[in-house]
Amino acid sequence: MRNLRDLYNLHKAAVFGYAYRLSGSVAEAEELTQETFYQAVLSIPRFRGDSSVLTWLLGITRNVYLKRARAAGRVEPVAPDDRRFAVADGSAGPEGRLIAKEERVELARAFALLPEQYRTALSLHELGGLSHRQIAQVLRKNEATVRMLVHWARQRLRQLYLREEGQE
Repeated sequence: MRNLRDLYNLHKAAVFGYAYRLSGSVAEAEELTQETFYQAVLSIPRFRGDSSVLTWLLGITRNVYLKRARAAGRVEPVAPDDRRFAVADGSAGPEGRLIAKEERVELARAFALLPEQYRTALSLHELGGLSHRQIAQVLRKNEATVRMLVHWARQRLRQLYLREEGQE
């Protein structure tokens, strides 16, 4: 990496995506992304290389989000935005698209009801594509704990989603 601009350009999309999944808001995700890179610049001397740069940045993102959430008096995310779960499917007709949108809204609501650690672990694994080892570095937990968090998060999300659908 030649400079900070390269670091930013290489990782801004991943940091923004994670911040968006945490916050549910484009505006807040943009602010979180800026604050993450600002904090990263301040912390560069303390980066030991124990993890990848991306994992380090996502850990900073999580800390910045949690600090802001606590300062705002909330631990849970703001009202969920179903675009976090959007999947483009041009092949579905109007009825199919409506059903898919309703399902995304129900999934977003269920996801927002998960405890923060479950949301984070599942988001990083399923949406962010991080390995259990990388997530363990972000969360500062051991890999076995992360495996269980992802497993429990999937189970709990399934229960909450079925409840949102009225099937439970």
